Amino acid sequence: MCEVNPHWASVVDFSITHTAVVPLDLVKCRLQVDPDKYKNVLTGFKVSVREEGMRGLAKGWAPTFIGYSLQGLCKFGLYEVFKVTYSGMLDEETAYTYRTFVYLAASASAEFFADIALSPLEAAKGSCGVVGLFSDFTRSLCPMGCVFESHHCRRGAQ
Repeated sequence: MCEVNPHWASVVDFSITHTAVVPLDLVKCRLQVDPDKYKNVLTGFKVSVREEGMRGLAKGWAPTFIGYSLQGLCKFGLYEVFKVTYSGMLDEETAYTYRTFVYLAASASAEFFADIALSPLEAAKGSCGVVGLFSDFTRSLCPMGCVFESHHCRRGAQ
């Protein structure tokens, strides 16, 4: 029987679950940026669908999928690497006695790098979803994360 590597399972889990909530995140961001136009979440969905169709709710799916895939891989993959590395810095008995602290340090270290992998793609996702509402600087990040959605992310598009 074929066994699934848990690190790849985390990649699939992180990417699918976070990509599934992209429409809600998109509406939430638009609500924060333009509360007069998007009064609440329900009207935010209605306005977004009316202006862009259902497809418009998927803006930012690619950077979300890629970013959270990288975060899942780094978080769980690097946790194992750091756990072995930090345990190896101590003698066997000390590593066992203080294993909770070793695991905590490994987890914090892995999360640090996982967040670094995710951050630029999250920024690109945000600027894709609310293009036309952000500054030129934020719009300039858009092409970096929207390779698969270039028709949504034209610089300066309204």
